[in-house]
Amino acid sequence: MLHSLRVRYVRPALRSWAITSTLLVLITAFAPPVLGADLSFDQARSTLLAKSDRLKAAEANLNRQELEAKAAETLGYPELILNATQLFGIKTFDLSALPIGVSAYNYNFDGPRSSLLLNWPIYTGGKITAAQRFREAEVSGAKAELHETEERLDLTLIARYFGLRLAGIVEGLRKAQLEQSERQLGRARRFEAQGQISAVERLSAQVSRDEVARDVVKASRERESAEASLVRMLRQTGAVQPTTPLFVVTSPIEPLTVWLREAEIKNPTLALIKSKGTAAEQGIAVAKSEYMPQVFAFGQYNFVKYYLTPIEPDWIAGITSISSYSAARIAPARSAPRRHRRRRSMRLKPRRSTASRPRSKHRGCAWHRRASSFACSTPRWNWPARICACASVRSRKGNPWRSMSTKHATA
Repeated sequence: MLHSLRVRYVRPALRSWAITSTLLVLITAFAPPVLGADLSFDQARSTLLAKSDRLKAAEANLNRQELEAKAAETLGYPELILNATQLFGIKTFDLSALPIGVSAYNYNFDGPRSSLLLNWPIYTGGKITAAQRFREAEVSGAKAELHETEERLDLTLIARYFGLRLAGIVEGLRKAQLEQSERQLGRARRFEAQGQISAVERLSAQVSRDEVARDVVKASRERESAEASLVRMLRQTGAVQPTTPLFVVTSPIEPLTVWLREAEIKNPTLALIKSKGTAAEQGIAVAKSEYMPQVFAFGQYNFVKYYLTPIEPDWIAGITSISSYSAARIAPARSAPRRHRRRRSMRLKPRRSTASRPRSKHRGCAWHRRASSFACSTPRWNWPARICACASVRSRKGNPWRSMSTKHATA
């Protein structure tokens, strides 16, 4: 049997739409669905807290500060030092002036030494207490930094986890909207074939359908980007599927004063600022303790007594006081009142009006600059009778060589 083939002309717009529809149907039908492992929000948070490098760094910092604070607790304890030494030396005594018939005597210092030293700070001007409080403030600051890191990680996880959940919902809505647009376009084609609507109305339905298709592609890309961000944050090897649904808080929110009070108590940033302030205050206390005398109790006990010199005791104990005063610390303290009085006198001194000040046309001239360089090197140089007029004006500011130049000019 012979079959006749009919070739019908298809318009370009209809042909492009048919190709696009066919490709979309093939991609939708044959593309494998991307279904990741189910992951609740609690599981995601546990995974993040276990794998986050920033959280581990904050925890290590807190551990270091706690160990340093624990070490600072022993600053006021006595310090014991066990010493073992081997000495080599000879001391020659001149005995020629003594009527004993011996002109010189060599004393041998060779031999081992072993002793126990004790150093116990009794009063340090508050340095030890300030150092311990400084370390406590550093521990509080490290805890605040740890809490702040946890809150920032929680905020980022909430945004990415529920952002992926929302992106999946938006993608589903866009796909449902695309199905509805496909049905509307199919009805428009049937109505056009029946002559009930014009081609313009059918093209309007087709444009709307193409716009929805682009929105579907955009929603898919946004969902893929959100999924990649969450997977990278949790360091997962494959895709994940969030299972915790979105929620809405329906209970009434507390007044603003409650939130402000909670923020003052629990906000880690405010706690960090407070700890930094406390640490700065203790640093000032440590600096002030340098001006105070320091009292120590000391002691020494020698285990090996056979090789001791006649002036070395078997044991010794006592109390010593150390006062250190540096000119670099005392000079600023002494000059501070003078600076304050000078600034106060300058503030109280009435200002002269600029209109009454004489002006010189030679102010800043080249001759004056050269003369100033000579004056710095030769202060006893005989100035000529003719001198720049600006020297007599500027000598009032207290420059010595300008006063000398004015004196020589008037002589």
